[in-house]
Amino acid sequence: MRKDQEKEIFQLALQPFKYSEGICALLLSQKCFSHTIRTNKPQTSLHHTLKSSVSLIFNSMTTTRKQLEVLTDDQTPHKWCVLLREDVFKKFMSQGSPAVHKVFGGGSLFSPFLFGKFFDPSDAFPLWEFDADILLAGLRSSGQSSAVDWFQTDQDYVLKADLPGDGKNNVQVYAENGKVVEISGQWKQQGGESKSTKDWRSGNWWEHGYVRKLELPQDADWRRIEASVTNDLLLEIKIHKINPLDCDINHLTMKDKEAVYKEE
Repeated sequence: MRKDQEKEIFQLALQPFKYSEGICALLLSQKCFSHTIRTNKPQTSLHHTLKSSVSLIFNSMTTTRKQLEVLTDDQTPHKWCVLLREDVFKKFMSQGSPAVHKVFGGGSLFSPFLFGKFFDPSDAFPLWEFDADILLAGLRSSGQSSAVDWFQTDQDYVLKADLPGDGKNNVQVYAENGKVVEISGQWKQQGGESKSTKDWRSGNWWEHGYVRKLELPQDADWRRIEASVTNDLLLEIKIHKINPLDCDINHLTMKDKEAVYKEE
């Protein structure tokens, strides 16, 4: 069997498990799929043994996991004051380079069309009020791969997403006023005089960077947000939930919540 045939079969076998584009690329780059294909019949046992094979591949990979500092004090004036309109975005994309389409296209976390309809990513979206399979159904049915997933457990809210670029990411995570988590970074560096006189987030930010703002659920513990990046490609954010035994969060203001933490 030719290498390209083996790779195609492996890619098809990965689809039911909904691995992100970044993870699939990492797996395929390891050249471990040849053994998986050759030792399993593609239509039968391949799918049943794929999970264990993927686990072995992950274990054999050299991964770099970097913890990100979640910032809480951002005094940037007029940040995200320029709203991104749909007509402006479509024109921007029509003239955009491959790098632009990598950042804002398809199933990217930073695409205004990620949720089916246009939604300015600099405006906070209540992500965890929706099920990922339902909200991304239109995207997936159109044949586009989604680079984003989110869910919640009894203890946490979790977001996983591919980061745009070539593995040299400068992504930053902010917790704003205990109500919003903001993910942003630059895909194009400013040059010349504008670099020293103006923050890229205060103007037409999409020409230089990307952002996604998400509303925190009411029971999210904004003081306990963890963020990490694996191989500079895969972002994971975990937001711990407030223990309902500690207090009735439905009747607490932000000042009340802060007081609870000071007493602990």
